Amino acid sequence: MSRCEVSVVLPAFNAAGSIGRAIEGVRAQSMQRWELIVVDDGSSDDTFRAALEAAGGDQRVRLERIEHGGIARALNAGIALARGRLIARMDADDDLYPERLEAQVGFFLTHPAIGVAGSLVEFGGDAAVARGYVEGRDFIMAA
Repeated sequence: MSRCEVSVVLPAFNAAGSIGRAIEGVRAQSMQRWELIVVDDGSSDDTFRAALEAAGGDQRVRLERIEHGGIARALNAGIALARGRLIARMDADDDLYPERLEAQVGFFLTHPAIGVAGSLVEFGGDAAVARGYVEGRDFIMAA
């Protein structure tokens, strides 16, 4: 693969029910020069199989399995494998706007002094079930 603009790092733990939608969101991006690194953090469900199926043979999607060690360890494993000029991070249950990567990468190309960018997120689940949910941020950073 030629040098891609952005490596999307997606850690996943027991995310078989949502990982396919997350991968499809990356594959549907308006910008095409990306790679997706899915790090299965020792899932005990069908996360890896669901991710493989959602990848659909797309060579830009790389799947890795590691022993369960938590989200920080999985993120670091994915970042270590990244080949992109920029790193984007997402969760296994994220939905992406089709222009997300294009907008964020474009921002970095026009603002080279900036090292980290974030975006507001909208919680789409049941707030009663997810008590303690804190407004989060997806981010992309210069590598």
